Amino acid sequence: FDDLLRQHHPEYKRFDRWKHSSATGRLRSSKLTSVSLNLYVSVYERWNTNQDAALYDIGEQMSLNPRYTVKHGDFAGEIRDKHLQMSLIVSEYLGKAKNLIAHASEGRFPCTEDHEWIDRAKRSPNWRHIE
Repeated sequence: FDDLLRQHHPEYKRFDRWKHSSATGRLRSSKLTSVSLNLYVSVYERWNTNQDAALYDIGEQMSLNPRYTVKHGDFAGEIRDKHLQMSLIVSEYLGKAKNLIAHASEGRFPCTEDHEWIDRAKRSPNWRHIE
């Protein structure tokens, strides 16, 4: 690919794409990869088509983490723990996808930071810590 670019655009290494761009917004610098962005959106799409499905079912269907996929012969406690862990993974990816969508609608992409439009689950205080 580099050879093709060198052949057709000798100044491509020093080319300032922003000077020649007609884009109204710039792509944000981010450590997010296209693989992770696609994963978050895929999880969101799967959840969006069936919001009644348990989060762990979505995670198992998509093989998000085989370590937390319930196997034949797992004990009830193991199943409960695996469902919890898989649900947490799916919940995290859903949150990132929702933030990604909200920020993109305002011209910031990619960005998975918390957005004010996205409802956050409120945790109830732990009864052991209440005095």
